[in-house]
Amino acid sequence: MKQIAIVLRNIFLLAIGLLAGCASTYNEMDKWMGHKESEIVSLWGTPSSTYDNQDGSKMLTWKKYNFNQDKTCTKSFTVNDEGTITAHSDMDCSMPISINFGNSQNN
Repeated sequence: MKQIAIVLRNIFLLAIGLLAGCASTYNEMDKWMGHKESEIVSLWGTPSSTYDNQDGSKMLTWKKYNFNQDKTCTKSFTVNDEGTITAHSDMDCSMPISINFGNSQNN
């Protein structure tokens, strides 16, 4: 009976850790809303890719491979035609550890 309680506790702690990773990734990206494209590029470096939309906005995407989880974290921002960040999304970035998208050549 005690072993079951320990297993359930460990599953609970793992779930909390994963949820905290999701929240911290979202908060990290949400703080960029309203900032200029030049600000994030100066901090994170050149995006892995960019896409120009027909409405004059564009999408900036940074990718970073996470060896621990064997997947690539992708963070994207939509920038309006005035150069202001208006939206964001991420994929496979829900890790309890932070991924540095700092100024490096391997973003």
